[in-house]
Amino acid sequence: MVLESTDMHTILLALGGMFLLGLMADLVGRHTPLPRVSLLLLTGLLIGPSGFSLLPEVFIEDWFPLLTHIALSMVGFLLGQRISISAMREHGRSVLWITAGKVVGAMMTVALCLLALGVN
Repeated sequence: MVLESTDMHTILLALGGMFLLGLMADLVGRHTPLPRVSLLLLTGLLIGPSGFSLLPEVFIEDWFPLLTHIALSMVGFLLGQRISISAMREHGRSVLWITAGKVVGAMMTVALCLLALGVN
């Protein structure tokens, strides 16, 4: 992939803007009771193609999938850093049951809504 200098400037500006918005969302999350992860996800949704589509097309086509995987990996590492073996032994069974209950509950809710709408 060969990028023109205007494309590179656009990509760098988009990356800088995303980092700035992420820092602002993190700052808001640190000083309010709102969860920081939820604020970061909402910010990403708003600036991405599903929201206001504020990112340039060249960025979405070439860089967005890669950055999505990097961001998800970072979240996984950050969450994994906080989990210890002793905490998993103490709370693991409860976490497993709560997670399974949420998955089954979400599945049932979606299935019932689709059935109510007449979708197979």
